[in-house]
Amino acid sequence: MQFYYRVTQTDFENAFSGVSAEKAAAMILGDCPLSEEQQEVLERAQGNCSYGCRFDPEPVGHIAFIPIDTQGQGNRGRHLLAPATIECRKLVNKKRRLSWDKQFQNAGAPQGFGNRLFTILRGHVPTLNVALELYPILKTSPKISNKELRNRGLRPRHPVEGRAISALRKALLAPPHTPKTIKHNRHYSIGR
Repeated sequence: MQFYYRVTQTDFENAFSGVSAEKAAAMILGDCPLSEEQQEVLERAQGNCSYGCRFDPEPVGHIAFIPIDTQGQGNRGRHLLAPATIECRKLVNKKRRLSWDKQFQNAGAPQGFGNRLFTILRGHVPTLNVALELYPILKTSPKISNKELRNRGLRPRHPVEGRAISALRKALLAPPHTPKTIKHNRHYSIGR
């Protein structure tokens, strides 16, 4: 049986090559719209659930393509843009960190709190969303017991809610970051 793909790797290279890391990061975050050619290539790569199979392209430049919504089949699904290089990943994460920090500041958190939480949760968006909802509850009393949280309708044993609760506790109870100071040894001198 011969698989029929409606698009090739060459089509992806023609559509996405020459994109800088900054533009790739903007495309991944949705700040920069895709061109008509890029949208068409992505649509043709989805497969059409009959004779046309989903085409999973190799990364092109700074952009990688991750199949999602596949429902376990090889002939359906769309592609999510993702960073393919470290340079692009750093730009995407920097922008996401700033965005989360701003959202937590709007909720009343000190500056840098969202950045610290983003680091603890490694950028997992569903957990960050739950943490943003739970911040007003835990900011006044981070040592609140799990039983009391359950009485308030929260689920500390839930995979996402529990992780958000433990990350918030860790971030709220951690001492503020202070730069390390160099201690001088009075018994050591260069001239001896």
